[in-house]
Amino acid sequence: MNIISVSNLRSQYQHLKFLWLQIIGKIPSQTIRKYLYIKHFQLKIGNDTVIYNGCHLRDPNKIIIGNNTSIDDRWKQGCGKCPDLNTYPAVRRDSTDWEWKLKNWVYSRSNLSVVTPSKWLTEQVKQSMLNRFPIHQIPSGIDTEAYQPIDSEKCRYILNIPNNKRVLMFGAENINDSRKGGDLLAKALTKLPESLKAETVLLTFGYGGETISNAVGIETVNLGYISSDHLKSIAYSAADLFIFPTRADNLPLVLQESMACGTPMVSFKIGGVPDLVRHNITGYLATPEDSNDFCQGIIQLLEDNQLRAEMKQNCRAISLDEYSLEIQTQQYLKIYQKILS
Repeated sequence: MNIISVSNLRSQYQHLKFLWLQIIGKIPSQTIRKYLYIKHFQLKIGNDTVIYNGCHLRDPNKIIIGNNTSIDDRWKQGCGKCPDLNTYPAVRRDSTDWEWKLKNWVYSRSNLSVVTPSKWLTEQVKQSMLNRFPIHQIPSGIDTEAYQPIDSEKCRYILNIPNNKRVLMFGAENINDSRKGGDLLAKALTKLPESLKAETVLLTFGYGGETISNAVGIETVNLGYISSDHLKSIAYSAADLFIFPTRADNLPLVLQESMACGTPMVSFKIGGVPDLVRHNITGYLATPEDSNDFCQGIIQLLEDNQLRAEMKQNCRAISLDEYSLEIQTQQYLKIYQKILS
């Protein structure tokens, strides 16, 4: 099938989703309704709720801790006595044992193809009850026309940021969410040399940006919550680095957006982050929870203009080569064609 434009891709993608609804007719209708929130219906797993029980995003370091069946990897064989009931979304009663059995029963009577967006989640699925199905890794695509590099000086003028400043950017829907690591970011930024702090601006977007600005002693521009793709592209393009101290993530959209805009990144080696933040290629990967290493990554990239310039080129090139909507759609088409053949 020939793909001509992004609008064509979206139209054909909607048709494929409808077609898949017909293909999975063998699955009980109540099951389809139960998992309606899972995108694309060939069971694309956007987070780990489908293979764990009620755990939206668990700590990836706790999940893969070896071959022993500990309380943290019991999801592979059956749950119960969950230690994380207060983790978002919190639940009052531990139903993980029967939820695991119910999911296993449903999957045993289903005919699915599983799609995951990251290498990390692919490995998790291979260890789960879903390993009975074909497993495909297809990264989520991003609109590389909406997100693309814009002249940095113009972007800084729009945001009222002096061109002689170094700009660090941090963003999340809710910056105060502990999983996004705002506390780790504050620790890392307070450790920056005072001379570097004096010539740096912290650019934030998302709810709660003022919390960090009050704690780090760095001039801050808080954009608040942003829904506009164009405004976000302006912000990414104004930044020298996008810094993302996440504790738990799959394939973070903000990192994809940063890559598409050609902005190098500093983050932790956690979950699916290394798919995007490739050490010394598109950014700096720090040891999880290590604010000293995270701080060192910021300093290294801010002080090495040539390396940062190379990373900017790498970010945009990799985004176009691996994460465009066209590539994502072509990969899904191959799966559908194989299923229908």
